[in-house]
Amino acid sequence: MSFLSKKRNKILLSILVVIITCRLILHYVLLSYINKALIEIEDYDGEVKDLDLSIIRGGFTLYDLKIIKEKSNIPVPFLTLKKLIYQFIGELY
Repeated sequence: MSFLSKKRNKILLSILVVIITCRLILHYVLLSYINKALIEIEDYDGEVKDLDLSIIRGGFTLYDLKIIKEKSNIPVPFLTLKKLIYQFIGELY
């Protein structure tokens, strides 16, 4: 009986470690993806300094979002936000 209990605990601990590791990696993957998408916008440049994920709430927060219009001779700030909060509303299919 104790063998099954130890085995079950090891499995649960392994699953928990995998979930935490994925959550930590997801932050950097999403930040890199968002910054890459902002750079690829034609005639504009942009960046996000940081982001917070709220998986339980179903949303995220972007910090220091800057989008700059580069088509003109002098780069002009198009959008500058200190904090942008986004929350998914409704059902995801």
